[in-house]
Amino acid sequence: MTVIPALVLLLVAGAAQAVPISSVGSGLWTNPASWSPAQVPGSADDVTIVAGHTNTISTNVTIDIASLTIQTNGVLTHLANGTTAQGERYKVVLTVAGNLTIDAGGQVNVDGRGYSAGNGPGAPIGGVAAAGSYGGRGGREGVAYSGPTYGSITMPTNLGSGGRDQPGGGAVRLIVSGTTTVNGVISAGGGEGNFHVGSGGSVFLTTGVLTGNGTVRANGASLNSSGGGGRVAVSLTNSTDFGAVGIRAYGGNTTSKGAAGTVYMQTPSQGPGRGTLVIDANNIVSADASFNTLISSQVTDTVVGTVVITNKAILAINTNQSLTVNGSWLNGTNTLFIANTDSTVILAGTNPATITGHNTYHNLVCTNADKILRFEDGKTNTVNGTLTLADVILDSIS
Repeated sequence: MTVIPALVLLLVAGAAQAVPISSVGSGLWTNPASWSPAQVPGSADDVTIVAGHTNTISTNVTIDIASLTIQTNGVLTHLANGTTAQGERYKVVLTVAGNLTIDAGGQVNVDGRGYSAGNGPGAPIGGVAAAGSYGGRGGREGVAYSGPTYGSITMPTNLGSGGRDQPGGGAVRLIVSGTTTVNGVISAGGGEGNFHVGSGGSVFLTTGVLTGNGTVRANGASLNSSGGGGRVAVSLTNSTDFGAVGIRAYGGNTTSKGAAGTVYMQTPSQGPGRGTLVIDANNIVSADASFNTLISSQVTDTVVGTVVITNKAILAINTNQSLTVNGSWLNGTNTLFIANTDSTVILAGTNPATITGHNTYHNLVCTNADKILRFEDGKTNTVNGTLTLADVILDSIS
């Protein structure tokens, strides 16, 4: 007799398959009832926020998804934060394995969702009549004092600070492996309202490719005392073109105007800490030079590539602080650079550097052998403290 071994069929449960997930109305991200099918989106899911829906994140931890589309009039936001003591509890922090698409009219919008009125590292000193500060100083009335600038220039993730009467902007951190298409808005603006308003918050976008004709911004709010601009950083990992997307961190523009915040843009060839730092005031004229984009002791990651000061911006370096510049120093027309006592500008790197505009430094250092410094013809560069040069080649350009 021939014996045939029994055939054993093993049924192995497969991993759950990803399905498209769409919002069914406004609600919390973590509520299954906000989605169809009724489940919280996971790392393998393609997510759509449908037109007219607002989806709200109620945490500050990273959320992983496969892709995200925000349709026209769809909004992604986070809950409003509170006091300094409560800390930075709510942020939009997303890791997207594929593409992020924001349609025209769609928004990632955390305006006014930073620190509450009178709170945050850049809140008015002593609760006086002033706006919030972050990347730029907030405006003020009379002898009131706005708070200090703070946070990272190249990797900003902090909330904006509240003015006396209104909150600061929230925080957005997006890591997108594929293409980010912004035809709508990514906004972390200061809180609007009566009297003394909030600073801009932060947007930190890392993406393979950036395209679209929308806006990425962290502007200060505008009213009696206008908020200082926040901080924006965009780091490309698979492209060198920022396209037609507007990237800005303007100060507020009514009555006592706020100073510009910071915009940092980095490409793969530049690498970390070698991207371009832009201080752009949008031709908003400050009441006096104390309304400035200040590198204070609370500002971090002060090593950059090229520095661009433009459109009536005022960049200042506080006492005993430094800014390391691996590229060129481009100080435009009707702009101002303020070097406080014992502040230092370090011209680093090996590539030739162009220095434009009238500049007065306290300490100026360049010690890289054979580095070429090309100064703009007809402009005056003054060093009030110590000039340290070592085997540097000085040249001029027209």
